[in-house]
Amino acid sequence: MTRHLVRQKFFFLIPELYQLKGKIQRFSDSRRVFSGSQGPRAAIVSSRSLNVWHHPHLTEDLCTTLWEAGSRRYPRIYVASLYLDITAENGMLFPNSWKKLVDYCARTNSPLIAGTDTNADSTLWGEKTNKRGEVVEEFIFTKSLTLHNLGTSPTFVARGTHVCIDITVSMNLTPDFIETWRVSNEVTLSDHRPITFQITLGHGTPKHKIQNPEKTTWTTFRNRLDEAPILRPIYITANWLDAKANWLERNICTALDDACPPRWVTQAPRRPKY
Repeated sequence: MTRHLVRQKFFFLIPELYQLKGKIQRFSDSRRVFSGSQGPRAAIVSSRSLNVWHHPHLTEDLCTTLWEAGSRRYPRIYVASLYLDITAENGMLFPNSWKKLVDYCARTNSPLIAGTDTNADSTLWGEKTNKRGEVVEEFIFTKSLTLHNLGTSPTFVARGTHVCIDITVSMNLTPDFIETWRVSNEVTLSDHRPITFQITLGHGTPKHKIQNPEKTTWTTFRNRLDEAPILRPIYITANWLDAKANWLERNICTALDDACPPRWVTQAPRRPKY
């Protein structure tokens, strides 16, 4: 389950939906629920204060909404929740509706953010890679999606299994759109741990991330890099090199944030000298 909060406004992106006797359990009246029509496994829950609409790209394993964000930078944002069937063959892993949605957003330069239960292992978001993970990696790179996962904390914990299989991806959004991405230790009724993050729509005075290198704990920095998993490819390809570069950049940034906690400041406009 991925949770996105904007002050008291929120989305819950639920790739694997819990049902009782084939029915979605009731949410409070302050929330709106979007899902497929028959036996849905993916759903989106939003606060009623958000201007959110159903989108035609709705199937059993994909739920898509169009969010009228009202931002000058992002007037409309597609928000999706995707479940990749654990029994699907690698060649049939992605629903056609998901492919069409990604291609549409790429063609029209439309912003898209999605929470996905991949049921796949990859060192881009976990500690190992399997064939299914390689298929997901290939899709991410060929479609120019941005992966927002940080670290390798397990997102699925059940029956002695601790793996990271849930990811957050986006496209046509600036790097500062998603902030404070993390896997929460909050106790829920699901065997998937909540993923939480905040977003920046660009309202008000922009904030800037600053760090003071003189206050860096370099021992912590080196330890965090040593703890990162090692990527060992079966064979080296251009996509793997891209993945390695992105992996290295994310791990360096994560280690630096741990060793030198950043501050967010609002930069006031400079007054002319006269």
